[in-house]
Amino acid sequence: MEQHRDHQPVKGLLLLATALLFLATTDAITKYLTQLLALPVMLAGRYVVSAVLVVCVFVPRQGLAVTRTRRKGLVLVRSACLVLSSVAFASGLKRIGLAEATSIVFLGPILLMFAGKLVLKETIGLLGWAAAALGFGGVLLIVRPGGDVDMTGALFVVGASLLSAGYHLLSRSLARTETTVAMLVQANVIGAIAFAAVAPAYWPAEGLTWPLALILVASGTLSGVGHFMLTSAYRYAPASFLAPGNYVQLLWAVLLGLAVFGTIPDILAMAGMLAIAAAGLLTAFRARALRTS
Repeated sequence: MEQHRDHQPVKGLLLLATALLFLATTDAITKYLTQLLALPVMLAGRYVVSAVLVVCVFVPRQGLAVTRTRRKGLVLVRSACLVLSSVAFASGLKRIGLAEATSIVFLGPILLMFAGKLVLKETIGLLGWAAAALGFGGVLLIVRPGGDVDMTGALFVVGASLLSAGYHLLSRSLARTETTVAMLVQANVIGAIAFAAVAPAYWPAEGLTWPLALILVASGTLSGVGHFMLTSAYRYAPASFLAPGNYVQLLWAVLLGLAVFGTIPDILAMAGMLAIAAAGLLTAFRARALRTS
């Protein structure tokens, strides 16, 4: 008898690792394009391509009903968090290394834990506080005074992580009434509309060269496919099993930073990245323990 797809952990891990490679490559492209294009133009290209992809994949199969949501206000707020997080992260990437920015974003699960405490009245516990101390200690090692990381860029990425935590908190709340596909379609379409509306004011006078246009299409395609694969991974393995695998993105970020930009974090920054990864693993272990208790 064929094994049910919900119990194929190896397939889930492979999907996750590939999705994270695509998303890390998208971030590397974003960092490259921030030196050449205004942020609204670059993000418009990414979101428009991603929106076209998700609409073409899901609407023909499920019809316009796929876009309907019950709590439209919260869905809009969730999408706004994603849009603003994209702006903040791209602004940070313009100023700091890919690996450092990626590691700071991994504060998200810890920030989400605190948001759960404030909004959903969830318990933090000893493991949660230990993870928080380890994570924030790691950030201090990365953005320490006298280090190589630009403080303004790091603050932009911290802001992106805060907005991302809000995005995921709303995702958890909305999951009770909305479908994953509807939220995916709406987030991409709303982002595309928001950035496309602003992009003409920042459009380069000389227009886009073909290489730049192709890079923008590649960025949107990798982002759309990456998020789709990420969502698919959780159909084959539980979140508690896949959570540690998310930190493969840090490895991809370090390798891409070295290959594309010739940069590698210094020893203390690497120690900080490892501390943040360890904090994230503690957070994942804590969540698993809470579910099984």
